Amino acid sequence: MDVNAIPTLAICALLFLLPGTSSSSTFSSFSKSSTPSVSAPAHYNSSRMMKPKSTRRRESTSRKQTISKSVKTPKNIAIARTFNSHKEYETIYNYIRSKYKNISKQDAQKISKYLVQYGKENNVDPKFAAAVIARESSFNKKAVSSTGAKGLGQIKDFNFKSLNIKDPFDIKQNVSGTVGYLKHLMGRWKGHSEAASLTLASYYEGPNAIRSKGGRLEGNTKHYVNDILKKYNELKDARKTKR
Repeated sequence: MDVNAIPTLAICALLFLLPGTSSSSTFSSFSKSSTPSVSAPAHYNSSRMMKPKSTRRRESTSRKQTISKSVKTPKNIAIARTFNSHKEYETIYNYIRSKYKNISKQDAQKISKYLVQYGKENNVDPKFAAAVIARESSFNKKAVSSTGAKGLGQIKDFNFKSLNIKDPFDIKQNVSGTVGYLKHLMGRWKGHSEAASLTLASYYEGPNAIRSKGGRLEGNTKHYVNDILKKYNELKDARKTKR
């Protein structure tokens, strides 16, 4: 992604991992107060992000009717009722080591560890965040795009402060920022049956840009979303086979 562009479910449950108890092993509902104040997705052109308040209100009231079904995903994708940190870590680590053989064992361990840690803290399925990072950087912590997006989640410099990133090539900081921004985007699309696809599209292109198109996912954006959902399904299938 460019976090400039940081940046289906009828899978709203995917990203909002069902409300649970206060137990550390169960996901609870999202807390809006903890979402980062991010001005734009990691790799998106910030000049396109701001829209008049009246326009945003009109989009907000009509978006349920205008969201396109252009990307379809299994309805039961990413519903995680409980959170087993060890199993999630094992699934992500094995996925990285089997499919991205150029990533060192040490880096794979750190990436998996922090995806689970920050996924749990933010109520974001770590496998979903892992699929985003797989698409963005192929788990290469030193990746830099042609537009200057950096690190695992391909985050742009102007978002570093809001995501509490000082070193974008630091695995812990970049994973934290990537997961935090995904949570922020999930909140923007909460309540929509296509929340997963719209979150991914917003990570790539920006939530306001997606709303301005009535939620239609086309061209590169549609391909980007489908690619990540495919990777996410691979991780889900790997998780199931290890139960």
